[in-house]
Amino acid sequence: MAHHKKQTTFNKQQNRFNQYKIFFVILVAVFLLAYGCYFFAFATALFAYLSHELLWSDHIFYNVKQDYQYNLDTDCTEEINLTSNQIIWKEAYNNKTLILELELSSTLSGLVFDPSMTLTTGSEAQRQFFERNLSGKRFLNISHTNDGQSNNPLSLKFNHCQLKNNQATLHIFSNPDLSKERIFVISPHADDAEIAAFGVYSKSNSFIATITAGEVKAEYYESDNVCPKDAARLKGRLRAWDSLAAPKWAGLKEDKAIQLGYFCLTLEQMKSRPKKEISSLTAGINDTRYFRSLNTIKLQSDHNGTSNWETLIDDLQELIKAIKPTMIITAHPLLDPHKDHYFATMACLEACEKEAHYPCFLLYANHHNHTDMFPFGLSGSLASLPPEFNPHQTATSLFSYKLETNTQQDKIAALGMMHDLTTPISFKKTLRQRLQHLFIGREQFKYGNDDYFRKAPRQNELFFKASSKQLKRLFNEK
Repeated sequence: MAHHKKQTTFNKQQNRFNQYKIFFVILVAVFLLAYGCYFFAFATALFAYLSHELLWSDHIFYNVKQDYQYNLDTDCTEEINLTSNQIIWKEAYNNKTLILELELSSTLSGLVFDPSMTLTTGSEAQRQFFERNLSGKRFLNISHTNDGQSNNPLSLKFNHCQLKNNQATLHIFSNPDLSKERIFVISPHADDAEIAAFGVYSKSNSFIATITAGEVKAEYYESDNVCPKDAARLKGRLRAWDSLAAPKWAGLKEDKAIQLGYFCLTLEQMKSRPKKEISSLTAGINDTRYFRSLNTIKLQSDHNGTSNWETLIDDLQELIKAIKPTMIITAHPLLDPHKDHYFATMACLEACEKEAHYPCFLLYANHHNHTDMFPFGLSGSLASLPPEFNPHQTATSLFSYKLETNTQQDKIAALGMMHDLTTPISFKKTLRQRLQHLFIGREQFKYGNDDYFRKAPRQNELFFKASSKQLKRLFNEK
C-alpha cells in the first residue's frame, strides 16, 4: 500500500474532467433515449467506455507536459548534437551507464499510441517507451546499445514522438564490478527482490533478506471453510515459501536467503514505538517464528520471535555482521512511496550504523510516486529514469545492469512463482488489457495478468547509487 499523496491541482483538474465526461455522456444518452434512439444511446455509451479505457484509464497522476528533473552525480557529461539522429559511439562509453537527456514532444498519433524510441546499432535494435502526449525533458537509456563496437553509429528512430530541439546531454556513470562485490538484497516483501534485482542477484554473490511475510489482502484464499484469519496465515506461509524458493531456483544456495517473518504494513507502526510488539493486521499473531519455519539459518531472535523495531534492527545487524556486504540493494526512500519499502530501507541503514558498516547502496523503486505505469511500454524494452519533478538536494549516481534474453526469461518465470502476482485480477482489468491489446498494441501477458509481468522483465535493471551518508541525507529530505 502506497503513501496517500495529497491531491495536486493537476489531480483535481483530472477528477473534474472525468466528472464532466460522465455527466456529458449521461446527458447525451438520456436525450437519445427520450427520443427513442435506443441504438444510438447504446452506441454512445459503448463508444464513451471504449474511449475512456483506451485513452484516459492510465494511472498517470501528473501533467505529462513538463520536464523530468533530477540531481545526478555524473562522472562526466557531453553535449550531443542529434541533427542526424545519430550518436557516434566512443570507446570511452564501453561498460558505462549512459543516460541521454533530451527534449521530446508527442506527435498526434502519440495521443493514442505509446511513444517510443528505437535504438539501432548494426542489426541490433532496442526500444524505450514514454508516456502518451508527452512534452518536455526525458532521459533515454543508451547504456546497452553497442557492447564494445567502437565507432559504430547509434541511430535513433522516433515512434509517435519527435525531438523538440537537436541538443542533448549525455550523462556518463562508471559501473561497479559486481564480480568483486558481496551483495545484500533487502526485500520488503516476497517478489520485491525479483522485481528489482533478479538479474543482479542471480548472477552475483548475493544474500537476500525478506522483511515481511506479506500476509495481508488474503481474500482470494478465503472460503466457507477458511476464515479471514486462516486465509492470511496461509497467504503469509505461501509468500514466505516464495521468498526462499525463487532465489534457490535462481541458483542461490539455501543459506543465502532468509525470511524474517515480520508483518505486512506494520513497519511504520513498529518504528513509531520501537519497543512495542506489533501484531499482524490480519493473521492474529505476533510471533515472527510462525513465518520463519522454512529458514535454514537461524537468528538470535528465533529464541523469542519478538515482533518489534528493536528486534528487526538486531536481526539486520546480525546479518550484516555475518555477510559483511560491500553493497546493499534496497528501496529508494524518496522515489518508492510504499511505506514498508521506506521503513525497510530505514531499518537497514539504522542497522548499518549500529554495526558501523558503511557499504555502497543500490536503490530501486518498485512503486513510483507519480504513476503505476512505469516503466512504460512493452516488456523486454529498456528502463530509464521514472517521472520525478522535484530534484533532490542529494545528488546520486546511476547504474544500469544489462539482462540477457535468457535472464529476462528466467525473471519472468521467477515472477510466475510468486503467489501474489498470479492471483486472478478483476474482470474490468482483464477487459481493459484485451481492449488495449486489440486497439493500441499493448501486450497481453503469458505467465500472469499482473502488470509486473510487463513492468519488471526489461533489458536492464536500473539503480541509484548512494553512499551511506548520501542515503541518510535522502531520508532527511523527506
